[in-house]
Amino acid sequence: MSSQPVSYSFPLKKITKVDMQKQRAMIKLILKLKSGDIAVGSYGAVISIWDPETKEFVQAWRAKGAVCDLIELDNNDLIACCFENGNYVSIYKFDDEDEFVYENFEDIKCDDGIISALVKLDKNKFLYGTMKNKIVFWTEEEDGSYKREKEIKLESKDDTDCIYSLIKISNGNFIATGFDLVKLINSEATKVEKDIKFSQPSCCFEDSQKHIWIGNSPGSILVIDSELNKLKEMKVHNSQINKFLEYDKNIISASTDFKMKIWDLNNYECLNTIDGYGEITAISLINENCLVTAQGIPQVEDKTHYREKDLLQFLVYYESESNE
Repeated sequence: MSSQPVSYSFPLKKITKVDMQKQRAMIKLILKLKSGDIAVGSYGAVISIWDPETKEFVQAWRAKGAVCDLIELDNNDLIACCFENGNYVSIYKFDDEDEFVYENFEDIKCDDGIISALVKLDKNKFLYGTMKNKIVFWTEEEDGSYKREKEIKLESKDDTDCIYSLIKISNGNFIATGFDLVKLINSEATKVEKDIKFSQPSCCFEDSQKHIWIGNSPGSILVIDSELNKLKEMKVHNSQINKFLEYDKNIISASTDFKMKIWDLNNYECLNTIDGYGEITAISLINENCLVTAQGIPQVEDKTHYREKDLLQFLVYYESESNE
């Protein structure tokens, strides 16, 4: 076993903590926009826009339900998938392009099961995966509305299989996770070419070396190549891994165990651990010197059983010490 480096200190320090009670419940995601602002989506059916430079609130609106995912297309449209008494894809466009103020263009009710993940495609197209193991493709019309192009029901050996997370990797294919599977989906045939077992996967990410990092609910990481060949598997966190991020040629894993761990991109060794204020549910890179995380503290005595609205939420910004 190789020894862990002792001279390395990951160059990040906390600079700002912003109260996010307006989000009403657990923050599911943070998306950096082309405007430079960040969009924050929560299970409290709220989407808000924040200026990462001033740390000030810009705009917020109620979504059609709990926000599961959020993407920005080439035309600057924001696409959100939400669920509450139905499953919706919501389209947000600029009301005033000079001020980058969004308005709700349309909410599309979908009967495909809970929409679990959005993926941006070329131009003004996107797809989503569902908990009924479907992939559904959408494209923008001339009037700015979106139409459904096609849907694919993935074949599986397990009738209960689903799509929980979904990403497009650099070779054009897709990696999806289900209840206990990681799946390679051929983009041309839109079918599962290969799958491997991995218990309760919760998130997936492709790094700059084209390796895919899969985190799961028990706190393990599986690293694979684009053909699903296993490169490394390790138990590293005490609870669910929610997000991965590449930063300064390293990988950050963010977990509900209140910790971020920093991993060497080449040998997968843990270089450092950063203790957070609460459950780290989302993370995004603002620029090469700063990243932002969403962190929630359960406001109940029993920290193992609580509702999403019992999380006291913060945005916590970290800056590189080398930027001083």
